[in-house]
Amino acid sequence: MINQSMSSEKFVRKRDEGTIVHVFHRWVAGTPRKTAMLEKKDGRWVPVSWRECGEWVAAIAFGLKALGIGKGDRVALFSENRIEWTFADLATLALGAVTVPIYASSSPEQLRYIVDHSGARAIFVNSAAMAEKMARIRDRLPGLEKVIIFSPAGEKKNYDLSLEALCRLGLEHAASQELKDLYRELAPEDLATIMYTPGTTGPPKGCMLSHDNIIYICQSIAHILPLRRKDLVFSFLPLAHAMERNGGQFISIYFGLPTAYASSLEAVDEEMRAVRPTFSRAVPRFFEKAYHRLQATVNGYSPPKRAVFKWALKVGKTYHTLKQEKRSIPAVLRLKRAMADFLVYRKIRDTMGGRLRFFVSGGAPLAKEIIEFFSALGVLVTEGYGLTETTVIASINRLDRYRFGTVGFPIPGAEIKIAADGEILIRHDGVFKGYYKNEAATREVLDEDGWFHSGDIGYFNEEGFLVISDRKKDLIITAGGKNVAPQNLENALKAHPLISQVMVYGDRKPYLVALVTLDAESLPEQAARFGITLDPAVPYSQNPAIWHLIDDFIKEKNWAFSRAEMIKKFVILNEDFNPDLGEITPTAKVKRNAIVNRYMDLIESMYAAEDIEGEIAG
Repeated sequence: MINQSMSSEKFVRKRDEGTIVHVFHRWVAGTPRKTAMLEKKDGRWVPVSWRECGEWVAAIAFGLKALGIGKGDRVALFSENRIEWTFADLATLALGAVTVPIYASSSPEQLRYIVDHSGARAIFVNSAAMAEKMARIRDRLPGLEKVIIFSPAGEKKNYDLSLEALCRLGLEHAASQELKDLYRELAPEDLATIMYTPGTTGPPKGCMLSHDNIIYICQSIAHILPLRRKDLVFSFLPLAHAMERNGGQFISIYFGLPTAYASSLEAVDEEMRAVRPTFSRAVPRFFEKAYHRLQATVNGYSPPKRAVFKWALKVGKTYHTLKQEKRSIPAVLRLKRAMADFLVYRKIRDTMGGRLRFFVSGGAPLAKEIIEFFSALGVLVTEGYGLTETTVIASINRLDRYRFGTVGFPIPGAEIKIAADGEILIRHDGVFKGYYKNEAATREVLDEDGWFHSGDIGYFNEEGFLVISDRKKDLIITAGGKNVAPQNLENALKAHPLISQVMVYGDRKPYLVALVTLDAESLPEQAARFGITLDPAVPYSQNPAIWHLIDDFIKEKNWAFSRAEMIKKFVILNEDFNPDLGEITPTAKVKRNAIVNRYMDLIESMYAAEDIEGEIAG
């Protein structure tokens, strides 16, 4: 039984574009001299033309073919972001083989599981460190034939050949053939990739996506996002993530946009200023950290300068409120906004290169107040929603029609409906083909009518914008029978500059408790802002001043929720949640089962104590 449903605007798909490899080769043939990518070399950003990209892809593809890789074979990619990642990806796809991206942060056991489960015959690795990690598990991977390294160093025994050697092999075997001779038989319905979900519960599941899934998403986004040939994209999220690859790398190729690849996550701020992109994507953690840095900077301003900032922020919020409500903007407000832009906004944009037109946020919910903050300061953040199982996206806020705190409208060609229990169901041409080697799990989420059961809870507001309230399996049912969405509470608390992560617990319990971790990186600076003295001999988690600051903040946030949703006790942990222990995904989403298993004794102690130390008055 369905209680709400919505379809997107009319959308007629082009059926003659082939695959993303066909699109890529059209740019190579049609605009060979134009810049396709920017690579940082020796401190300089060096343009790489479409023709050069085509030559790289062809050489790698023929090299893989010489190794015996063909249609349907799986090739894994285990690397940080770099242009060679994209070349290897496209080369694999051109052969009709299947790319298996793996997060660079994966542990040896996670790496072994995905390579083994996917049946990858070859794997590209980034560096000697990654090759060494592969060497430690290779004896447990009898089906893996070749380890190919992008940047050779260290002992040759840890890999089979370098990318350079693979390309030489490819050129030797190519003869007079061209890239288009390889993908001639490639069809839209062919399997393109198996992307493993990080898995907040249980082992990762491999989402099978076809070439047509990818092309549909590109066509749909082209229908609604005003991307232009003169745009420059900055890529820094992991390419193993569906948002950066399917909704980023492939979108850039589809539009023919030049993309600059960040050399590292640590260099993102500096390189964004140098590259001066017009568009980028990010996950909530990026915005949360930037928000806290800006808040700290503003608090260090002189009183007059701080007053100007607050005035500009208020002007920006008023402007976007009217924009969201589709009301006319008074001339006086336009003038104030122009003044605020001159005095404040442009300086904020300059920290991101000065040309950013908008950001897309996804991967997890982003607190409404943070979206409002950046958008008010002239950096519009549009939040979208999707999963790896939907290729990347199902709905998004438009630049000309958005509502903060929502994930917008269905993308063109998509249908979204809300089941009687609140679960979001999605149907469009980007819905995956199922989980690799896991028919039982596929049947759980894909019904006979083609609806994907997302596992997310949500609703359409009175204007038709989709709102995500929680994960279905994450819903807490208290001892009093109340349903509580923990993500709402967790996102509210993560707005505090000292807090890194929060996990709320309370299933079948009389009240809610929370595990809180601190942002160790920014804590010294933020502590000084709040007038807190840090004693090197005392762990941050045991500092009374920090505890009382968090205590007061949780009390303040509690008033926005019902009594059943209020956090009664909390504990500050000595360390952040650990991705190597499976406590957090690469996109910074908490994996509740792993955290609960590790800290169950501590959680239970918050229910066992008679005196409520750490209790928050409700």
